[in-house]
Amino acid sequence: MSSTVNRPGLQIDAAAHEVSVVRITVPTAPAGDTVFSIFQDVYHLVDQEKRRKLVLDFSKVRVLNSAMLAFLLGLNQKITLAGGRLAVCHLSPEARNFFASFPRPLIHIYEDEPQALASFPS
Repeated sequence: MSSTVNRPGLQIDAAAHEVSVVRITVPTAPAGDTVFSIFQDVYHLVDQEKRRKLVLDFSKVRVLNSAMLAFLLGLNQKITLAGGRLAVCHLSPEARNFFASFPRPLIHIYEDEPQALASFPS
């Protein structure tokens, strides 16, 4: 069973027992309420729907603000503690540099969605 959900700023393709793809569709750093709404929807996937394999696709996003970067770190921790894995693709060079500044990789980052999907074991 799979489902697709379209909400303002977000598109979710969730396939049962497989990897769920979440596409963030706001082109610029959204205001606080929009960021919160997007994050709540993604956290719902992990907490309520028990999704443990997620790909976040930022191909439509030109700018990530600090709230979105913090969200990525928190989401990665939440999924990891639940025994899952997060893969992120299409991050801006600035966001990639931010994550590269840490002594060890914090998030699995890939060039595009097919690479991110392929990174999950079958």
